[in-house]
This record gives sequence, C-alpha cells and structure tokens, in this order.
Amino acid sequence: LAFWTAVTFAAARVGDLHGWTAALALVFALGGATEVYNDLTEQWRVGSSAFSAALHRDHQLGALAAIAALITLVVASRLLSPAPLLGLVVLMVATDWVRLLMMIARHQRLLRAEILHTHNT
Repeated sequence: LAFWTAVTFAAARVGDLHGWTAALALVFALGGATEVYNDLTEQWRVGSSAFSAALHRDHQLGALAAIAALITLVVASRLLSPAPLLGLVVLMVATDWVRLLMMIARHQRLLRAEILHTHNT
C-alpha cells in the first residue's frame, strides 16, 4: 500500500492523464496478481483454522478489490477530467488503507484469542 500510495502522488504530478492512469492500472493489476498468487499457493495456511480462514478470505477480497479498482480506474479515466480523477484516486487510496487497517485489527483479535486460548488450556 505504501508503494501504491507513493505511485499515486508521483503520478499525479506528471500531468499526463493517460500516462498516470496507465501506471496506476498496472499497480492494481500487479496487486491483484499477487493476491491471486498468494491464494493459489495457499500462503494463507498459517496458524489455526480460524486464522487461516481469515487470511484466505483476505487474499480473495484483496484480489477482488484490485480488480474492482482497476475497472473503476479505467472507466473513470475515460469519463473524468484530471482533477476529479485525482480526487477519485485519493479516495481509492484512503479506502484501501482503511481496508488494510481493518484487516490488521481483525488479525490481531484472532491472534490474541488464540494466545489466550493456548494460555488457558
């Protein structure tokens, strides 16, 4: 996410609407491909079954989010002028950060519950 946030702000300074939307679309495509790869190689099989299920769901949601963002960006780049398009992209970045923070909080709760369960048994 830090990379995609940096690319967003760097691309916004370029001034070439089609160039920076193409760069961001590539970031979305790579993010989606990474999530699909992580899912297919079962990198979510870590820890308890509850934690593994959460990771599995997060890889799937990450892939869907990247695909939705890619489609949104391509369509919006055809319909919006640079200023509104930049506003949309900033909103997309913020939404992705919120998604990440919610995922981290969920994982922390699961791990804490597992630690407490292990400690109490």
